[in-house]
Amino acid sequence: MGPEAETETVIESQLEEDLKKLSSIEEKLQLAIGKMEEALKSEKSPLFKLFWEAKQQALLLFKESLHPLSRSKFWDQFVEASNEAKRLKAILDEQAAFNMEQIELAISGLQKDIENSEALLLQMAEVKLPNPSLVLERKKAFYAKMQKELDLLNTFASRVNSLRKEVLKTEMRIKFKSRFFKQLSSVGDLIFPKRKELIRELSEKFVADVEYFCQNYFQEEDQRAPFYLLKEEIKKLQGVSKVFTLNTKAFTQARLKLSESWDKLKSLELKHKTEMEQKKTLFEENVGKVREKITALEQKCREGLEERQAERESGEILKFMRTVELSSPDVRFLKEELEKALRPLREKEKQEEARAKEL
Repeated sequence: MGPEAETETVIESQLEEDLKKLSSIEEKLQLAIGKMEEALKSEKSPLFKLFWEAKQQALLLFKESLHPLSRSKFWDQFVEASNEAKRLKAILDEQAAFNMEQIELAISGLQKDIENSEALLLQMAEVKLPNPSLVLERKKAFYAKMQKELDLLNTFASRVNSLRKEVLKTEMRIKFKSRFFKQLSSVGDLIFPKRKELIRELSEKFVADVEYFCQNYFQEEDQRAPFYLLKEEIKKLQGVSKVFTLNTKAFTQARLKLSESWDKLKSLELKHKTEMEQKKTLFEENVGKVREKITALEQKCREGLEERQAERESGEILKFMRTVELSSPDVRFLKEELEKALRPLREKEKQEEARAKEL
């Protein structure tokens, strides 16, 4: 029972109790007709159930003995209220008929759209995944196609649910409501089972790809991708999970896996930073050793070391660098320093070649 029906039932019970409290027929008629008028002035819509109850009570009271003048006065009020009820009922019936016609058209339109699903899919824009993920890139076409079809089915499902709500709130006979619900149920059979199956397939594929990422992108340090790339990948997968139509289980499972990987990544990053701090002194010592060799080579080059010997000693320095622990930035720096050390020799060679061409 809805709120309005409950309100009418309470008012009816109160009407019967209030009539019993009155002694004269005139007072009772005045109360009954007053309730008739009150029922027609309800803010949302006329309370016809209350109106008919009050009208029935008034008709019974008119059978009692009344003064002719009182009877005439009350009867005029009674007729006026009855005519107003007929007028309002006609308006509401017309509105209901219009609403029913609109519902019928909406259901018919939905049925036609479902029949033309393939054509509608071709007209729809392609699904663009936000910040495409490296993990999902190999299945990008599959995911885009699947989500595009789900977008259309989601639209259909939303229209079915909206129409069900419209039928519920529209005033009409029970047989018409039942007919509309039956039609919508048939339409739903063309949408919801297929939608459920597509969501299941999409959810399983996405969770499998998330698990693949979590299991294969966190290998040993020498095989692991840089921390910043792993962080970006987690963010992208989390963003995509909000775009895809996933079932609750898959969404929760994927978010949990990605959250665990994020925590693991932060732990690995902290461990790496700690290790780098501990190795900082060792790196500095090794850089010093390499720079000593580079400085010595630079001096020899300035003193006229032969090119072949310079290249040999340069190679020896590079070999030595591979035997000691150095950070990646240190390696880049030392290679640049080594190149600078050989520069005087190479400039000298260019000058000699230039002079030879002049002769």
